[in-house]
Amino acid sequence: MTTLFQLLVTVGILVITMTAFFLIERIGRKKLLIYGALVMFMSTATIGLLFLFTDQISHNLLQSLMLIDIMIYMIAFVCSWGGGVWVVCTELFPFNARMVGITMTTLSHWLSAGIVLNFSLEIKEQLGNTGLFWSMSGFCLIGLIIVAVYLKETAKIALASIYNEVDAHTMR
Repeated sequence: MTTLFQLLVTVGILVITMTAFFLIERIGRKKLLIYGALVMFMSTATIGLLFLFTDQISHNLLQSLMLIDIMIYMIAFVCSWGGGVWVVCTELFPFNARMVGITMTTLSHWLSAGIVLNFSLEIKEQLGNTGLFWSMSGFCLIGLIIVAVYLKETAKIALASIYNEVDAHTMR
């Protein structure tokens, strides 16, 4: 049963990822990242809230609600930040700096993931489950704000136009 579940999750993630690449052009990178961060924020905040009510809610209901929230989070992440960030990264850097730029963004991505993985248990010990999920929710909110304020929409814009604008800003 576990292997079947893992297979279904993997196929589901694959289908959602493929759907995201169609959505990213249709909806736009900025909107997709904002919507994804918003849904991720709400689902992690809800999980944190559910941990406050572990004594008042039946165990089965609590497990079901948390599983639903985790699945919503996964769908939102895979559909937006999981693939969308990499599309944005390829458009951020002009061709002559792309290899170094993407290398640096990939490095920062994996270092950040390692830091989160390394310190999650310590955060849980210090702040409890509620604090852990609310801190994750806070990072989702920070990501949402950064994208909303700083990211320019690049959907349906030719790469040459994007690079010309980047070059114009870096020349000033």
